Amino acid sequence: MPTAEGSVLPIRSIDVEHGEERQPVPPIEPQLSPQAQGAEGVETYQADRALHAMLARLSGGISPAALLLAYTDWLSHLAASPQRQIEIAQEALIDSQRVARLRSASSRRGRDRGH
Repeated sequence: MPTAEGSVLPIRSIDVEHGEERQPVPPIEPQLSPQAQGAEGVETYQADRALHAMLARLSGGISPAALLLAYTDWLSHLAASPQRQIEIAQEALIDSQRVARLRSASSRRGRDRGH
């Protein structure tokens, strides 16, 4: 049974034009910076780790893939519900009217105070 430490299956393909066997492709090893060469316990994928940490802060620790799946699921249900689309549009219109009224009242109060 293969181990998780990186067993490589041999890849042998025949070059049809020349009838020759190709050699297996060696696995790609992580590259170390000149400062990290020879150091024990150095993180080899620092950029990946930094990106994952940033994504965790942005998403509150929830997987971005899980968030995308949840949003896609919600959106597909909404796409199949025209009545709910109408309700959401009406609520958005009411909310935008409310914001416009509050903004207008706020600007009138500012002018009355001399600002």
